[in-house]
Amino acid sequence: MSARSTVITAQSHLSDAKVPHTWRDPVTGSLHRRLADGINAAFEHACRHGDLDTAADLIAVLEDQRDRWISINGGERRRSDQLINRMKDYLIHRRTQQLVAAVDAKVPQRRH
Repeated sequence: MSARSTVITAQSHLSDAKVPHTWRDPVTGSLHRRLADGINAAFEHACRHGDLDTAADLIAVLEDQRDRWISINGGERRRSDQLINRMKDYLIHRRTQQLVAAVDAKVPQRRH
């Protein structure tokens, strides 16, 4: 027989009481280990709600964070632009969708 898994909620006696509930992701209840994870979650939230200007600002925040880290620590290999590039590609995709939808809304539909 396999062991049952236990979900540890904030109310459970097994949860870490030292971590403020405001640090937890409201959807999954999990903790973010890196600042970039929180920024990525905010980026995804902004994209889901169509706030693409805020999403672009969040990419700029990550780039600024990366640039400061590199200026302090040097160009260490473990710092990757993979997340930033993925976010930029997705933002381009969403803006393209938004543009196409705007053009489709303005073009009168031909009747056959």
